[in-house]
Amino acid sequence: KDDSAGTNYRQSVVVTCSGVAKDGTVRLVRNGVGMKEQAEVEMEGIKGMWSLRRGFDEQDDTFLVQSFVRETRILGVQSSKDLEMDGSQDGMDDDDEEEEGGALAEVTIGGFNSSKSTLFAGNVSVG
Repeated sequence: KDDSAGTNYRQSVVVTCSGVAKDGTVRLVRNGVGMKEQAEVEMEGIKGMWSLRRGFDEQDDTFLVQSFVRETRILGVQSSKDLEMDGSQDGMDDDDEEEEGGALAEVTIGGFNSSKSTLFAGNVSVG
């Protein structure tokens, strides 16, 4: 919507899919949904995408697995500490205010074949 002050508003919509076979439904939730977009990346050819935590009991996701037709790429969140250890933040003072999150960089995780498409990825509890 546009108002007279020239401010643009976009209505947020959540698409939910649930059920199976004849009992399956797709619903659009429009009202009462407030979303704040954190990032947007346009990538062509992605066939599947899953977020993974570093460990099953971790609260936050650390990795983004992207499956393409003939390859798999994994992006990992690098914290400020990881970047400092790599020497990637030259010129940063210790007094700088620390931000949440981190940068995404391509990483390698054992068990994934980067030259093949991934059908599914997820965290599993072992025990």
